[in-house]
Amino acid sequence: STLFPYTTLFRSWLTFRRRKPPAKPDDDAPLSAERRADLEHRATALTGTLDQEQDPERRIALLNELAATCCELGDTDAAIAHYEASMGIREQFGPAYNGLLSLYNDKLKTAAQAQDDAGIQRWTTRLDDLLALSKRVMRSRY
Repeated sequence: STLFPYTTLFRSWLTFRRRKPPAKPDDDAPLSAERRADLEHRATALTGTLDQEQDPERRIALLNELAATCCELGDTDAAIAHYEASMGIREQFGPAYNGLLSLYNDKLKTAAQAQDDAGIQRWTTRLDDLLALSKRVMRSRY
């Protein structure tokens, strides 16, 4: 019959829809002592390299890598500081922008859950500043 290809397609679609999504890694899971030590060693090495680096592009890459490492260690304030330093060298879309957007939203969510009005205002202002930065970046490309 002419419906055969469509029924097969529909069955395939149903099978696809019924699959469970892959399990997400648990962000709240504690780091193993070995992993934490590796990350701390990496952060120390990156900081040492960063102190000696003069090339702006290389400094941006190092700051972004250091921020991601701090994020994984759970030190979000240090991660924000490193991402902001990276954006201070050159305003651009990339890991620093995405990292700041994510971290600012996380901080805003935490402040909202704690009903901390000053924190909500602080992180909303930071998100607004990031939006203004994105507009500047977009305008500078044209």
